[in-house]
Amino acid sequence: MNKARYTSKRERLNPGEYQRPNGTYKYVWKDSLGKSHETYAKTLNQLRVKEKDIQNKLSMGIAISRQTTNDFNEIRINNMKNLKNSTLHSYNASYSRYVSDSFIGKSKIQDIKHSDIVRFYNDLLEKKGIRTSTLSKLHVVLSQVFQIAVLDGILASNPCDGAMKSIVKSEQNMPKTVKALTREQQHIFEDYLKRTNSLYYPIFTFMLWTGCRVGEATAITTDDFSFEKNELYINKALAYYDRKAPIGSVLELTTPKTRTSVRTIPLNGMAKMAILAALENNSKGGITCKSDIGGHTNFIFLNTEGHVFNYKKLNTRLNHICEKIRKEGHPDFPHISCHSLRHSFATRMNESGLVDVRAISAILGHKETDITINTYIDATEEYKAAQMKIFENSFKSSDDE
Repeated sequence: MNKARYTSKRERLNPGEYQRPNGTYKYVWKDSLGKSHETYAKTLNQLRVKEKDIQNKLSMGIAISRQTTNDFNEIRINNMKNLKNSTLHSYNASYSRYVSDSFIGKSKIQDIKHSDIVRFYNDLLEKKGIRTSTLSKLHVVLSQVFQIAVLDGILASNPCDGAMKSIVKSEQNMPKTVKALTREQQHIFEDYLKRTNSLYYPIFTFMLWTGCRVGEATAITTDDFSFEKNELYINKALAYYDRKAPIGSVLELTTPKTRTSVRTIPLNGMAKMAILAALENNSKGGITCKSDIGGHTNFIFLNTEGHVFNYKKLNTRLNHICEKIRKEGHPDFPHISCHSLRHSFATRMNESGLVDVRAISAILGHKETDITINTYIDATEEYKAAQMKIFENSFKSSDDE
């Protein structure tokens, strides 16, 4: 029979509990493999809270680990070899920027609770000012990291589960960060491009009248359209890796965003004109394609040096164009990005009243029509006014009968 042991304050110690010479406490236990472990606390009560947690985990078959979230992220990176380079880079960059140096990244993964994840997400939104879309991408990465720990028996459940629900609900009533141009704004924008004979006229017009993502538009080659069939073939996209990234500045051809993004789009007259304008610019300017990406050297949307456009520089150019339009007498002209042109295309198609939403969704490359309706189609003020007029006239017509 073991002799009873006591603390300096005559408190009885349980098996595995010890008071250290400096007055603090430690608990010694063995895991299922017989390996000894120790944990420490300033007071006996604090030690017993830890002891209870350890015993609960052991009884549930959960292994005790000192590995941090960052340690498990390295496992995630090594396991994700089947992802596209662009997706893997995006995930890694997101984790590195927001998690690596945070308390979530540096803490032992077993110490992270659901409430810690929610607090972390709210801090990123409120203090760092990141967008909900950026947070959603980060949430995917963190969920993968913690799920590895669940599958390895280190965690009983994933603390990321449900963490985005309350945040998404609170964001639902906030205005969208990307908005479509109104009809009037689109006319002003297109008129400016034509008047200034801008180098960027072809690619911006192309995106505005096809709804292509910027990576899809910049990847268009002479093999990707047929004037005879009036068809545009979207089967690849350009992905750009930032210079600050560990792998350096790289342009890579990859498959489009989703499986449904591989698609054939009917070419309308404006899209045709944009392609012809790009080819004419190249011919008149003596511009030949110098970009060799994925074996392709026949890209059509080129800068003056013969290279494909960088999406960041395209967005910078849009900022400059918007500033000049404001100075020309349109002070309320909005800030727009390449993605705004995609939203504007979807909104114009919907406003026509003649195009089925399923067709719009297919042209945009969306898997679900809900994405098209809820995210890409805006009800502009002028469109709402026009719809109200139709509603009003329908009553007048009924009264006249």
